Amino acid sequence: MKVIVAYIPILHRGYIDLLKCHADADQLCIISQELIDQFDYLAKEIRSLTPHMIADALRVIGIIPSVRVIDEDGLRELAMQASLIVMPDEDVCHQLAHQYFKRNQTIYSAIFLRWDKRRTVTEQEVIPDQVITAEACHVELLGRAQKAAHQSSDWWRQVGAVLVSPRGQILITGFNRHLPHPLTPYSDGDPRNALYKAVHVDLTTAIHAEAYVIAMAARDGFRTKGSHLYVSTFPCPACAKLIGCSGIRTMYYADGYAMLDGQTILKHFGVRIVHVIVPNSME
Repeated sequence: MKVIVAYIPILHRGYIDLLKCHADADQLCIISQELIDQFDYLAKEIRSLTPHMIADALRVIGIIPSVRVIDEDGLRELAMQASLIVMPDEDVCHQLAHQYFKRNQTIYSAIFLRWDKRRTVTEQEVIPDQVITAEACHVELLGRAQKAAHQSSDWWRQVGAVLVSPRGQILITGFNRHLPHPLTPYSDGDPRNALYKAVHVDLTTAIHAEAYVIAMAARDGFRTKGSHLYVSTFPCPACAKLIGCSGIRTMYYADGYAMLDGQTILKHFGVRIVHVIVPNSME
């Protein structure tokens, strides 16, 4: 027996696609409110309908012949009956599978459904609009950004940025720095030491390189609309939003990965993403 087990807070195209991909399933089991309540952070999901409302709607849609809401006892019974369990590839389902389906054959669907804990901190491959390997001017400016990065007092992560006017004039060069003093984390301790990578990235004593050059441009009266930004490392989601909203036209980067909605935000604002292959001699 093939069964889909899922947390379904709302109905949208992603959930319908999930069901259509496994339309040969014998049953769809929607986890009960009792199970949902075990994940306290799900209480923040203000969009959610009750599991029974979701089940009623999916019975009407009719993709899977049998739809029911399942509780803890039901999951234990299902573990003894099902030959194949299908679940969305997200945090809630992985935890339930670990608790109830250790001995079952379980497959995870990668269809995007929501920003769960696992997906939120997943490193994503950057898909640039263009890759440059031989244009000397861009390589030289990326080299400047990389050299600026080495000035950062943050030995965990060093990022440099260069803001260039539409006509090619270098406006601002900067790097990620701790405030109010470069040695703040070494005198007072670094709050990031108590946090995992990509968790609460806003809780830091540092300003990111991209945010710094945009702030300095605002302070000194430089126009960012139509300008170009060279960064040694692909920006975080927060900096991607600053880049998009500031009107920067092109962003050149040397290395790194995207997280959360950073890449989507840049594309939404029409920022051209260019990957520059910088020779090792300039790094």
